[in-house]
Amino acid sequence: MGCCTYCGKLILIVLNLIIMIISMALLAGGLFVRFGKDVIKQYQQELLNKIKAGISSTGLGGASSFSADNFDLGSYLESFTVIMIVIGAVLLVVSFCGMCGACCEVKYLLIFYAVFVSIFLATQVTFIIILFAATDTAKGFIKSPLQSTMKDFQGLNGTNVASIAWNFIMQAFQCCGVQDYKDFSSTAWWGNNDPTNIKMPLACCKTLPQTSSLNCANHLDSNLNNFDKGCVDKMWQALMEYKGIVIGILVGLFLAQFILVVFAAVIANQSGKTKNKVHPEDRGRSSPRQGQQIIMATW
Repeated sequence: MGCCTYCGKLILIVLNLIIMIISMALLAGGLFVRFGKDVIKQYQQELLNKIKAGISSTGLGGASSFSADNFDLGSYLESFTVIMIVIGAVLLVVSFCGMCGACCEVKYLLIFYAVFVSIFLATQVTFIIILFAATDTAKGFIKSPLQSTMKDFQGLNGTNVASIAWNFIMQAFQCCGVQDYKDFSSTAWWGNNDPTNIKMPLACCKTLPQTSSLNCANHLDSNLNNFDKGCVDKMWQALMEYKGIVIGILVGLFLAQFILVVFAAVIANQSGKTKNKVHPEDRGRSSPRQGQQIIMATW
């Protein structure tokens, strides 16, 4: 085994071991968010308490009437957690194949691994190109399903999953709706917020009101509220603040995957040659089968 092949084998084993750990973390994280309702609640409680205080101080309902018991983050993020679980499981299987294929020099495992990683890499590159080259198109794919989650929005004092989640998101990212405040015109809340008759949810206010005055939601004023700031754009802006880091990470990941494909192909090819190779000391020897054939021919 040459030095290059040995190094490639070592890199494949180490990197796939790391990927296995990451995939197990994804798998565990997805399962945790999906089913760890009681543990997650303590981390979301601080912002929910702010919403509860806002309800009490504005007179929209007594603090005792607001309950987050129905807010199950796992249920609301069900699609996302399923994706995490599936990706984690697939990566776990593939990285296991890559590690075992490199460690034991199993040619077919290495070929499967190289083909899968190549397809996965091509898919990622295509997605990233679309994401950065056609940002508006990519956002469009995200906005449509998000808008469908708003139909059950009930306002600041809503206790269903959609209401609590959107109030949480809009306060956390200082935004209003998917695109802007008009997104709420298709919700059950729109037009049914009397006697307040406010123009947008109170969660769109930069600061939740602490009195019965709802002035921050009665006017389209960027100093008082985030009426024109969509949550998708705000989350994208938050991501772009770390654009250099994100690009660096992506380039590193793409390069690592390319190296994995190359080394897997090299080791698979080397493995095939090694198995077919006849050692010099064996050239003059005949196998038991060959010896038996010679004896039979003599008779």
